[in-house]
Amino acid sequence: MSTRTIEELFDDETIPLCFDTNSIYGKKEGPLLLMKTRERFQSRKLLIPALVVAERSRQLKAEMGDKFKRSSVKSFLSDEDLKLEVASFDEKVALGGWLNVVGRFTNLEWDWKRQPPEKPRPCAERCRTGDHIVYALALTHGALLVTGDGGLLKQVAADGTYPGAIHTNQFKALLESPAAGPN
Repeated sequence: MSTRTIEELFDDETIPLCFDTNSIYGKKEGPLLLMKTRERFQSRKLLIPALVVAERSRQLKAEMGDKFKRSSVKSFLSDEDLKLEVASFDEKVALGGWLNVVGRFTNLEWDWKRQPPEKPRPCAERCRTGDHIVYALALTHGALLVTGDGGLLKQVAADGTYPGAIHTNQFKALLESPAAGPN
């Protein structure tokens, strides 16, 4: 476990940043957060898990209906000024980071046999699989996870892995603070 503060991890440009779906939510707020991040950290690695791309695309499709265009997501992800990297859930992550993450956490929601009958969808929105995949991707890439998911933040804090996670609101506040000098 690192003894570095979240502010030191935030300022360390050698640590990639990995963004959860809820941290880039909103048609304007999400892209704006990523643009401000790129302005502050011009050469820092910014990761968007492929799962986050899929989830955000689903959200936009639900919000926009027939007005949704896949090309807008594709052009955003390939924006040369943002230099975003889409991180895939590949064999290395699936058999390494993800199994390590779920092996350390307990999640009774995965045990559908123990769910009461009033919960007919034991692993739909309530299942933490997506959160654990995003966290495993961040771990595999040695990235600081940016998330607004309080449950995931608690799990990451209890897990004690380096570099850990930062709440989206704290990340935004640090991003808006004056830039620190060189590390």
